[in-house]
Amino acid sequence: MKKKNIAISFLLLLVAAGIWYYVSLPAFNIHSSGVWYFVLVLVLAVGLVLAGKKGLRYGAIDLKEMKESKGFKWCVRLFILLLVIYLAGTILSSPIVNAKKYQQLLKVEEGEFTKDIEELSFDQIPLLDKESAQLLGDRKMGSMSDMVSQFEVDDIYSQINYKDRPVRVSPLKYANLIKWFTNRREGIPAYIRINMATQTTELVKLKEGIKYTTSEHLNRNIYRHLRFAHPTYIYGELSFEIDESGVPYWIAPVKKYNIGLFGGEGMTEPMRDEMHKVWGENFLCTQNYGMSELCGPGVAGECEQLCGMHINEDWFIPEIIDPKTEEVLPPGEKGELVVTCLGKEALPLVRYRTGDLTRLFYEPCKCGRTTVRMENLSGRADDMLVIRGVNVFPTQIEEVMLQIPEIGPHYEIVVERKNRLDVMTITVELVDDRLLDSYSKLSELEQRIKKGLKAQLGLATQIKLVAPHSLKRFEGKAKRVTDLRKDGL
Repeated sequence: MKKKNIAISFLLLLVAAGIWYYVSLPAFNIHSSGVWYFVLVLVLAVGLVLAGKKGLRYGAIDLKEMKESKGFKWCVRLFILLLVIYLAGTILSSPIVNAKKYQQLLKVEEGEFTKDIEELSFDQIPLLDKESAQLLGDRKMGSMSDMVSQFEVDDIYSQINYKDRPVRVSPLKYANLIKWFTNRREGIPAYIRINMATQTTELVKLKEGIKYTTSEHLNRNIYRHLRFAHPTYIYGELSFEIDESGVPYWIAPVKKYNIGLFGGEGMTEPMRDEMHKVWGENFLCTQNYGMSELCGPGVAGECEQLCGMHINEDWFIPEIIDPKTEEVLPPGEKGELVVTCLGKEALPLVRYRTGDLTRLFYEPCKCGRTTVRMENLSGRADDMLVIRGVNVFPTQIEEVMLQIPEIGPHYEIVVERKNRLDVMTITVELVDDRLLDSYSKLSELEQRIKKGLKAQLGLATQIKLVAPHSLKRFEGKAKRVTDLRKDGL
């Protein structure tokens, strides 16, 4: 009986979620605030359903009893995680953080005003503001006795250039729900056109009515029509315009986000190339660096030049040391990154050893910034493996893997000692499990991987090919390496 009640609750929840989506129309896009609100509320609703009757008695809520539900606990944790991700993304994508990029959108050109700006006649100068246009449009509509009871003028009044004259245009809209129901078959019959110089106001009647407008309901509403046609698009404010023949149409600007801030694991250049294959060459993939103990992800980040991560020196003082001797290395030398955090008061961190291997560049960047830059991480001091006298970093292996299309980006490295020799076995996922049915193809692929790793590392490796999605996934940083030699095995 309990399972039946939960199933009914989930069914009602899906119906409610569907109605909400139909009304609010959020874009299925991680950059859309609407979809984040939708998901957050949905997660909480699922948590309440999983809580069942616990905590709900006579219309009151007992949080103590609700906490006993494991499903409710997991939903609360997921809610908090999603909320943190949303808030972090909102801050990192805000105009304040990206002020430099907004500035670069404007190209400053020098010129002579009298030569660059042509003289206009008075009938080409737009003197009519939107509020005055609304008054003229309403007055014109009031004189149309055959339409005034059925339609009103929409308040859009887009300013456009029509036959080299500045005009404002706006479609009609249904007066109310009943008027929509009785006139929806023919659609909107006309639009208003006002000359902004002469204030001449015209009601332009159409041979065929406009079927998709802001005043339509259900699926013919222009916003809902666009959303169902393109579920992932983030639209800006719609604009109503006409062509030179007077035919009306809608302008629906689409917001495209072409900058990605990536962190957690180090990003190699082959991994960046893979991202370009997915999102396009114009997608800017930037590597960002930070640690929770160092006040989060804001230690350093790449600019549009992609020539190293700029360190925020107002908060962090970087140094490079030799991981073994702990001596400070000169500029340009690769070693372990040491950071002194200037902003932490409760728990000061002075010359904190990060364990990450990189190098620092002090010359000014091409973007104009003068802050010190750090090279993308080549690995960690504790991740470096010494195999038969050869230094091996997981990033070197990743670079080879990403160049082979038959295998995925996920891998595991196991190092063990057999017969007093170090043996490194790399387990790799196949992209297509149909390759498992062909021994010859598997053998050829294995030899190709070994050859690539031999050229990159300078030593032989053992390769194990497994089915897609069979390796363990990780949240945050992935654990790629298991060194059994350290355990005495």
